[in-house]
Amino acid sequence: MSGDEEEMQNNDEKYPFQASMYRRLLLLRSIRSLHKQLEQQQARLQECYGTVINTKKEVLKHICSTSASPSS
Repeated sequence: MSGDEEEMQNNDEKYPFQASMYRRLLLLRSIRSLHKQLEQQQARLQECYGTVINTKKEVLKHICSTSASPSS
């Protein structure tokens, strides 16, 4: 074990409540960060889905307009 690890373990033993609160704080920060990443990813996915739907509409509109026009 390195000196830092030993010191952290000693502090955990001396101050269990503070160590527990610190771990909770780290966990909450991690959860918030993951939540923010999830929201950003969801927004990107929604934007991509919207693009796909709009492209599909345009393609269908083009197909309908070309098939409706008389063929020579």
